[in-house]
Amino acid sequence: MDVTQSVKPARIPIENLILPRCYAEIGPLEPDGAGVMRGRGRLDARSFEIELHTGGGEAVLRFGEGASSEPEVRSLVDALFTRHTEVSTIAVLAGAASCVHRRGSFYQDPSLWHHRGDRYPLPLSYRSTGDIRHPERAKPGAPLLYRRYCAGIDKTFSVKSFAFEEHFELFCAWMNDPEVARFWELSHEPARLDGYLRERIDDPHMTPMIGYFDDAPFAYFEAYWSKEDRLGHHYDAHDYDRGFHMAVGDRRFRFQGFGRHWFLSMAHFLFLDDPRTMRQVGEPRVDQERVKGWSRTTPWEIVKEFEFPHKRAVLMMLSRERFFGSFQL
Repeated sequence: MDVTQSVKPARIPIENLILPRCYAEIGPLEPDGAGVMRGRGRLDARSFEIELHTGGGEAVLRFGEGASSEPEVRSLVDALFTRHTEVSTIAVLAGAASCVHRRGSFYQDPSLWHHRGDRYPLPLSYRSTGDIRHPERAKPGAPLLYRRYCAGIDKTFSVKSFAFEEHFELFCAWMNDPEVARFWELSHEPARLDGYLRERIDDPHMTPMIGYFDDAPFAYFEAYWSKEDRLGHHYDAHDYDRGFHMAVGDRRFRFQGFGRHWFLSMAHFLFLDDPRTMRQVGEPRVDQERVKGWSRTTPWEIVKEFEFPHKRAVLMMLSRERFFGSFQL
């Protein structure tokens, strides 16, 4: 006696700055005999159809009556690009929202993940810091700056502006952790760390932030504009080159395979932060083998070694073209 078991739809998590955690249900994709895999799915009460053109890197996402909102449509496109890494183009058929999304350009639109949405950053005007002429810099004004679900580790990565009342005790504990202190050399008392943070908050070229996985704060980040940073003296820095320092303070998130995801998510956030940023830079100490190793598994590249007054470092670089040309998170 043959028993046919129905295959349950896959439950795909979706979460970003617009949509709280929700789930798309996608049924099995079956061949139609013409080189196309077809399936159906639902997001809340709205149904859709999926077509995957085998070998062509193309997909179609078709909505029926009462199509989803634009954030829901775009969130599904994100989920499909993440789930089907071979797909480079997704055509969306959803009434007025019909369009074609290409992987490399889709992830440069900030509307789902960045706090500013599609609003343009500060217009170009120049000022000087010492003898360095550079664009005027704007500090973010929102508490929550970025959020995106990372399917590879089933966690949502978020970035928040540093808030003393919420984050200062954490920061002090993290900086006095031996693993962090080995590289940051900031194992100081709270009064001295208070001064350190206030100096960075007041510095126009630097932004202190806290990284989260789901609801757990796990890391401290300092984003900086490279031209007026100490690093800008060691290479030909462009006006909108960007970088970030990082310290994973929560031990639960060290050496567990999370690093690649927050490393690339932070890069995504900074590229979205200003469309004029064409490359990002980093300057890890030469003995930070784990960070240097990401140049072999991500689009980051090691350019050279050089001397800072306090350390020997490597210059790492990530171009916008390389990052979005192979976007997979």
